[in-house]
Amino acid sequence: MEKISFIPQKENRKVAYQGQGPGLIILFSGIMLAISLLAFGGTFLYKNLITKQVKTLEQSLERTKSSFDDPFISELNTVSSKIELGKKLINEHGYLGGLFVFLEKNTLKNVALTSFDYSGSEEVRLGGIARNYTSVANQAKSYKEDSNVEDVDVSGLTLGEGGVVSFEALITFSPSFFSYLSPNNK
Repeated sequence: MEKISFIPQKENRKVAYQGQGPGLIILFSGIMLAISLLAFGGTFLYKNLITKQVKTLEQSLERTKSSFDDPFISELNTVSSKIELGKKLINEHGYLGGLFVFLEKNTLKNVALTSFDYSGSEEVRLGGIARNYTSVANQAKSYKEDSNVEDVDVSGLTLGEGGVVSFEALITFSPSFFSYLSPNNK
């Protein structure tokens, strides 16, 4: 017969965990997977779109290149090189008009110039006669006061008949003074 006992007996029952749907980790992983797939798809479509645009632009560039007239381009290059040569010649061209204006403006009334030597550099050698030594000194001062003059060297002072003084002057101008494009030469 069966034993009757007033002490309850335990049964080996396992209680199963009952969740309320997928866990947070699985849900987060699923959302990240969906975002990654969307980003990959968008990048793939964008790459294809850009590749098509590049091909279209390359074809357009080739059509434009083929429409150019090679003899015309060659002629334009020739004209361009001639223009550049003209600019170079103008920039390097020495202009003496400003020098004569300078001499007219800065030579004193009691001084007469007897010789003129310009060798193509920034220096001009002048020979002259003056009434006295003071006139020679004033002439040198007049030349030095001009902003285009860097240096004046007076030499060869000789007292002649009647108290007339002959002299030589070496005037050194700033390099831009003889430029054709100098504001002094306008």
